[in-house]
Formats: sequence, C-alpha cells, structure tokens
Amino acid sequence: MGLFSEGVGLLAPTIKSGVKAGSGLIDEATDYVKDLMFLHGTTPEKLNLYDEIGGLPMPSMAVTQKDIPFNWGDIDLVGKPDNFDPRLNSLNDLFSADAYTIRGKEPFKIPNKNAWKLFDDDFHGSEGASMAPYLIHKLENSATKAKSGPEAYRIMNEFFHHRGGGGYAKFANENSIEIPTNSMGSPSVLKLKHIITENHGEAYNKWASDKIDSYFQPEWFYKDNSNKTKLYDADAMSKLMKKERGKGTEGITSGEGYERAMEATKFKSLDDARSNKGLLMPAEKAKQMFSEMDYQDGLPPTSYFESKPARTVGLDEFAGAIVPDFIDERSLRTLQNRGLQVETYKDAASRLAARDKFKSEMFTNPIATAAAGAGGILAMSASDDSEAGVVSSGKKAVSGLLDMSTPARMQRADDMGFDRDIYHKTWSDTFDETGFESFDPKKMQTSDYGYAGKGIYSTPEPLGGTTYGNITMPLKTNIKNPYVMTADNFQDEITPYQWIPKNEDKYGSLSASSDAWTKMMQDKGYDGFVDGASKNGEVVVFSPSNIRSKFAKFDPAKASSSNLLASNPAATLGAGILGNTIGQESSGLLALQQGRDALLTPQESQYLRNHAALQETLGTKDNEKFKYGNLLPMKIDRESGDYSLAMTGLLRDIIEAGYDVGQSRKTGIQNPQSIWDIIL
Repeated sequence: MGLFSEGVGLLAPTIKSGVKAGSGLIDEATDYVKDLMFLHGTTPEKLNLYDEIGGLPMPSMAVTQKDIPFNWGDIDLVGKPDNFDPRLNSLNDLFSADAYTIRGKEPFKIPNKNAWKLFDDDFHGSEGASMAPYLIHKLENSATKAKSGPEAYRIMNEFFHHRGGGGYAKFANENSIEIPTNSMGSPSVLKLKHIITENHGEAYNKWASDKIDSYFQPEWFYKDNSNKTKLYDADAMSKLMKKERGKGTEGITSGEGYERAMEATKFKSLDDARSNKGLLMPAEKAKQMFSEMDYQDGLPPTSYFESKPARTVGLDEFAGAIVPDFIDERSLRTLQNRGLQVETYKDAASRLAARDKFKSEMFTNPIATAAAGAGGILAMSASDDSEAGVVSSGKKAVSGLLDMSTPARMQRADDMGFDRDIYHKTWSDTFDETGFESFDPKKMQTSDYGYAGKGIYSTPEPLGGTTYGNITMPLKTNIKNPYVMTADNFQDEITPYQWIPKNEDKYGSLSASSDAWTKMMQDKGYDGFVDGASKNGEVVVFSPSNIRSKFAKFDPAKASSSNLLASNPAATLGAGILGNTIGQESSGLLALQQGRDALLTPQESQYLRNHAALQETLGTKDNEKFKYGNLLPMKIDRESGDYSLAMTGLLRDIIEAGYDVGQSRKTGIQNPQSIWDIIL
C-alpha cells in the first residue's frame, strides 16, 4: 500500500533513535543484549540415561554470559530460553546464584549374577588394575535387588575412566599401544589416558561402554528414602525431588558457597536475569569478591544463575549440544535422533567459541523492549527474526520479519522440506489449531503401546468420525526416509506389526518393544513409518522436530524446532502490532493472542484483544484467506481468486488507526503510526 509505505519512511528517524542511529550501532546493541544462555553440563553416561528414562529429572542449569567458562561435564546442552522462563511456567525456578538445590538420587544398574566372574576373567592380573579386587567383591555381593546399591556401578565407571582403574592399560594392550612411563620408570596411567583420549577417544569410549554393559542388567534403579530399590523413572524422580524444592536443600549447610546460596533470590522472569547480569563474572573473581565482601548490599556476585525447573525436562527442550570431538557414537546418535544441533570442540578455547554457533538461543526478554510503547516495539532489533533492526518501506516493516501470507509461508515450507501434508486427530473442547505449539514426547502413545512405533500418528488424508478424536490438525512434515510398508513386504519380520509383538517378552512389554523398534529404525537412518499397504494408511513421524502446523511461520532459523508454529515471541509481537499499523499481513496479531498472553504485560494483552474485537466487528479478521482492496470495496479469495464486496483497506486502516489512538488512554501504549495513518 503506497500511502502507508511513505508513512513508514517518515517514521524511520524516530524508530532508529529508539535504539541507536545507524545499522552498525544497532548490530552492536543486538550483540550486547543477546549474550545470556542456558547450559546444562552432563556426561555421555548421563545423556544416555536421560534418553532411556524419558528426560532429565529436575535438572540444574547454568544461566551465564557466552564468554564466561562453565564446565559440569564433557557435554554442554544448550537450552531454548522460552522453555525455562519463570514467567511462562511457574515450575521454572530461576535463582540469582547457585542455590544449592536438591539433587536426584544416584542412578545405578544391578550386576549380572556372573558379572564378578566375567570381570575377573577379563582383568585378572591386568596392569594398573588396583581397584579390581574390591570391585569383584562388590559385583559378587550386590547382584540381587535386595543387596544392590549404586557403589558397584559407580566404581565400575571409575575403573574405566579414572586413575586407579585398569581400563586404559587393558585397551592399550589389546590395541598394541605402548604404555608410557613416569620419571621413576613406572607405567603412567595419567599419560596413557591422555594418549588414548586424544588419539583413540571414540574407540575407547565404545569399548568401555560395551564392557560395562556386559556386566550389568539393562534397567536403571535408585534407592528411595526408605532404602528400597526402585526403577529409575524421570517423572517419578522429579516428583520425589519436588518435595524438597527451593534453595539450600542440597544437604550442604556450611561454607561460602552455602552462604551465597542463602543470599540468592528467585527471579520471576528472564527479564530479571537480564537486568541483573552485571552480577555475572568469572568464577575466581566472583569467589574473591564474595570472600572479601567486596560488593554492595544486595545480591552476591556469581559466575552463573541457577535454573532449576521443578519438573522433568525433555531432551527436545534443548536446541543443541557442545561435545568433545571424541564423542562416542551412541551419544552422538542420541543427540542427532532428538534433533539437536551438535558442535564439537578440541580444547577449552574451542569449547567456549562453539557457543557462538547458538546465537539464536542467546536471549534478552522481548517485553523489556516492547514495554517502551509502540516506538520500542517498532525498534525490536534484538529479536532473532529482525537482528538488523532496520526499518524499510513497503509491507515488510522491519528487516527480517517474515512475510506471513499463505503463498509465502507455503513456499518457505517447500524450501525447508516440509512438503508432505498429514493430518492428526486429537480430543479437545477448546482446541485452536492455529495456536497449538508442540507435541509433548512424554505424552506420545499414552492411549496405546505404539503398534507402529513411538511417534506422532497421522494420515495422508483427514479421517472422518470420532474414533481417534473430535479435532483434525492439518500438519506438514519433512520426513525424507520413512520405512514404507507395502503389500509386498507387510509380513517381513522388520515391520512394526510383526517385530513389536514378537519381541514383547524380550523387552518386558509391548510399549518397551515399541520403543526398541523405533530406536532400531532410527539407528538404521529411518525418520518415520508409512503404511503404504492400506488406503489412507498411517504416517508415524518419530521426532516432533520433523512436524509443523499448516499455520506455522516456517522460519528457516527454527528449522530444528519441535514448536509447531516455529515462531519467535519477540518477532511475533513485532509482526502482530506492526501488521495492524503499517499494512503488513496481520495474522501474526491473532496468532500471538492464542496461548501467548503470558509473554505480555496486561496493557499489551488488552491492546491486542481490543484490536481483535475491532477486526471481528469490521469483518477483517480473515486476512489469511482474503486480500482486501485498498480503494475499491472488494476482497479477493487468495486461493480461488473470486471477488466479493467488502470494506476497503483504506477505510479499514483509518478506522483501526483512529480506534488505536482512542484506546491508548486505556492501554498506555502510544503508537505514533496510528496518527500517520489518519493524516495520510
């Protein structure tokens, strides 16, 4: 719309001054605010545990600046900020320092009855195996559920990965690797560890993992508060830990760390963390300042804030992982199967540098910018979708905001590979398909065991009736290598209908067998299952990240997201309000209202509700389906091209702009663009 494009040009100086003049300075400001990130440190052993038990039970995560070192294990999982925002979920506790929070019970596996004998045969007389006699004793005396405990499994891992074990020497002998000596001429396990880690790390980790697995039963257990041995389940452990939710519950009640934890406060939002990031500094400096009480009354200095969600956290709530270049194949496969972006490192410097590969997960709170009013909203340079923060003319109001018209979205869908239409049935009385964001992996196959594997079940064409639900969700998927069952191979042993029931006894239940079949197929490179032998046969998508809603933005920057709408809150907020003031498609405004009010202040929510009510009254709420004439009283069906009478775009915009000016007294949002709309 030419008239309104000129209005944008007149506003440009005001908008730029709302941030900093000049695109270079805007980029500088963007980099400044986007430097906080969620990190969870873990190990390959724990990563595979989380994969097996269904998530991370009430984990501790560090929220720190991108340049501050942090190390809780070889693997750094990079969290998606929205998933851990206290403002969006009251279970997402976030403290201003390490709060000495509750830890989960130690997981362990029970030794096989003959484990001690097998281990003795493998390592009897091995060089450096000083721990072996005691370990054999523990294996022999803890091979029943009643006598079991975490010690045998813990010592076994130490045997293969620590100084007193014989794993490195055994591996060296089996692979003709010369064992170095120390200054006294004795074998040096420390030097040997570095040689193996640097040159044979992946091979050693697989060898050690296979050895450990051969000595223990596959199930994970823990000892409860009554010393009873119970199966380790993520949700059950989270429920147990939640009973001691809060700071100072770790069990340590003295020392400077505990004192700092007691001085910590709980943040109410990511904006609180952003506002207090001046507290963050390298660990040694923070420790010195705290010891010397070299800070003003208030919150103590720290190297990280502690995020402690009082719930089970799924692996899909992380965007990626920073891993050593010798990561074992199993751990790498676990991360890739969950759709996580994987970046490798060789040393401490490259590990820190790898964080820059996750700039989209470095956060600032979008509402902190938007709260300044329309000028602040128009100048949202810190969102992932509009990083340049440059105002342009025409319908695309801010550089980086996506064209939300149906043709543009569908073109992006094809470009991203989301070219297969599928339909999913579900039950709901209040469901709105345009506002549903993601499938919860923990809720998949709760109504049955997963007869065609574990994943999201759908069909190529909509299903009639209400057998599987009263709502049909139109979806897009980008699966490229599904296992296709046909009339010729439907009786093959590898098909889920044959394999899963056949292996029920082996895995203990049909559900566990379905899990095993799905993982087996993923290991073979399949990303789904298609029943091509039946009319409108089922399509099962193994990973939620391979699905989008038909109403998604199809944002290339969110290609691996499991969010069906794949939208960034800051960009969506900007798109919604800009859409109503300077001519951009306004579907973003309506999408924002559906399930996103938790991101907004009451005034901003009221602003959007008022606009939606006005659009309903004017009959202009369906911009997704119709294109409205600017001067002629008609609208055009975007799909069929049919014309029909409607209010002109010009009259609509004038009414909406006038209404916007009138409601500013109620909402407190001053939008200068509304005045330009009226004048022009």
